[in-house]
This record gives sequence, C-alpha cells and structure tokens, in this order.
Amino acid sequence: MAAPAYPFTNDKANPFNQNDMGNQPADASAVITEVLKLDTKAGAPLAGHIETSRVAAGGHSAGGYTTAGLLSGSGRDSRLKGGIIVSGGGMGGKFSGAATPVLFVHGDADGTVPYSSGRSLYDGCTWPKAFLTLLGGDHGGGLFGSAPANQAVSRTMLDFLRFALYSDGAAKGRLRADATVSGAAKYDGTL
Repeated sequence: MAAPAYPFTNDKANPFNQNDMGNQPADASAVITEVLKLDTKAGAPLAGHIETSRVAAGGHSAGGYTTAGLLSGSGRDSRLKGGIIVSGGGMGGKFSGAATPVLFVHGDADGTVPYSSGRSLYDGCTWPKAFLTLLGGDHGGGLFGSAPANQAVSRTMLDFLRFALYSDGAAKGRLRADATVSGAAKYDGTL
C-alpha cells in the first residue's frame, strides 16, 4: 500500500493549494508506476512480492476525489481493478475505460463534502458499484474507532477489495450483511 502526501494539499503544505487537486490523479498514477517497478528491482525489499495485476486505489476526502479522477476521463489509469471513494466526489469527468467496481462510503451528515456529491457520482456510475451510507455520519468519523459503523466500514472495504481484486464470490456475498448496521449504516449496490 502506498499513501502519497501530495505536495500542495497535505496537512503540512505551505502554502496549501486546494486547486492542485486536479493534478493529483496524474501524481497518483506516477506513484503506482514507481511502486510496481519495485517488484522487479533487484535488492528492493518488495521485489517479487507485488501482485502487479491487482491494483486498486482508494482515498478519503481529497483522496476520494483523486480516486475518482484516476477512474475518469484522460486521467483514467487502466491498471486499476477497483476503487474506493470515501467522502469524495467527482473531478468533472465521467468514469471511462473498462468497467471497474467502485465502492462509495459517505456520511449523510458530512459538513465538509456534501453527501449529495458522493451520491451524485454514484448515481452517474454505470459500472458495478456499491454505496455504504453512514447514517448521521460526518466527514471522517466512520473511519476510526470500534463503533458498529466503523466496523461496517472496515468489513465492507475488505470484502470489496477481495471481490474486486481476487474475484472472491464469498466476499461479494458478504457485502450487504457486513455493510448493514441498524441505525448506523446502510448498503445500496449493483455488485
């Protein structure tokens, strides 16, 4: 797993420049390229250990927008076999290229990126997709902790990645049950 800190949008960026988000899909593709090279680099700790045909992207907030950009328009990275967009939205282009499963996770009380942004992107997606709504969830609360909604997020992401990257039918079959927590999380999907 690689987690790049983008130069103008990370939490320590000085100056912080939200407009640089448009460059992040290309930056993320470059990071993927460099990580995949490590599989064949003599002496690299990861040499021979990277499953280069099983690549997914996921991100929260600006990272969610970046993931959408990696799956859209001219920024489409054809190496991706799955995408997870958490509390994010679209970058202006439609999903393009080969149909790729996408999981959306969004709190319906998100005060930073409106729930309608994530839901609109999901509604426009014609690919295999799922949407995990965190009922009363804010911008990032569902990502950390041990509350039932947090557990639903973790289980759902793992199930999704097992399905998208490994064609794991059992994981696909668990998605709805693992994503549904009465009063905390609900699942919609076409996977």
